[in-house]
Amino acid sequence: DALSQALFFLGFCSAKLEKSRDALKYFTEASKTPGPYQALSAEMVKKIRAGSREQ
Repeated sequence: DALSQALFFLGFCSAKLEKSRDALKYFTEASKTPGPYQALSAEMVKKIRAGSREQ
């Protein structure tokens, strides 16, 4: 659970700093790690990928 949480929040902070490549990396890893943040991370991966296509 701690790893999933750490990866999620690293992704979240990276996204807030507009570092989408780093955020995508962290959210992708968190989405592969079983835990409470797995589904949230997968959703964030989708949002980042959708956002990068619009630009």
